[in-house]
Amino acid sequence: MGRKIVLALTIAAGCFLRAGAQTKAETLLYQGVADLANGITQKAIVKLSEAIRLKPDYADAFANRCTAYLKLKDSVRAMSDCNRAVELRPKVWTGYEVRSRLFLAMGDEKNAFKDLSTIISLEGDISSAYFKRAIIYKNNRMFDKAILDLTKIIDLDFANILIRIDIPGREEVYYQRGLCYHLSKSYDLAITDLNEAIRLNPKNVEPYYTRGSSHIGKRQPDLAVRDFTSAIKLNPRLPPAYFQRAMAYGMQNKPALTLADLNTAIALNPTYKAAYEARAFIYQALGKKALADRDTAAAKAL
Repeated sequence: MGRKIVLALTIAAGCFLRAGAQTKAETLLYQGVADLANGITQKAIVKLSEAIRLKPDYADAFANRCTAYLKLKDSVRAMSDCNRAVELRPKVWTGYEVRSRLFLAMGDEKNAFKDLSTIISLEGDISSAYFKRAIIYKNNRMFDKAILDLTKIIDLDFANILIRIDIPGREEVYYQRGLCYHLSKSYDLAITDLNEAIRLNPKNVEPYYTRGSSHIGKRQPDLAVRDFTSAIKLNPRLPPAYFQRAMAYGMQNKPALTLADLNTAIALNPTYKAAYEARAFIYQALGKKALADRDTAAAKAL
């Protein structure tokens, strides 16, 4: 009888210790996440490592320690922790999310794409997964698919169920979709999205530049000049904006302004091959053969 009582007390004590260890592990996780948020990365790693020691199957601790190692650019340890987090909870999206960030940091879009698609299949409202997958689609010139993912983010946002993790603001979503429309030559749709991106953030140079390029595509040089001028005001050292404004001036048959912008583009970027070629064309049209030949030779040397 006495032996049974001792055995029962021993089992109860073991259960209490395991519960205590689990509670301590959770506390350490929360503290480690707070340290990560405050930029105290090494301290976070210490706490997360202790949480893992107390609870070796703690997937959240592995995922967050992976994030810490990622911040320290320790890809080997980060990958080990990410893989462990996914192994422990393959049906939970958080491990895949951290690992996708690691793959992107390593330049591995193929494996990042796989993890992002897994996140979307597990949870359909993770905005960062749609956004990052859209960028991969765009980088691979799969503009229609990129547009679908970016549209999904906007739809989720309007439905007010958007889960935001490591994602830019709405203006960036509209800009990226507008850029995809522009690259697929759907200029009217591009301009609509770029208008919204500019409305949301009038200090961002990229939507002005891309909208100007769409106006070039629509043969609207006056509107293009306006947008490239806005881009130049925001960033006076942007050679492509001068080059594109030169193209718009060329459409307006204004050779002096065209040459001035091409001169500036080349001054800012002496290896700008397209600018030399364009300036050679203008010089040739103006009968300045020697200058045209000089620019043609400079372009060929690049």
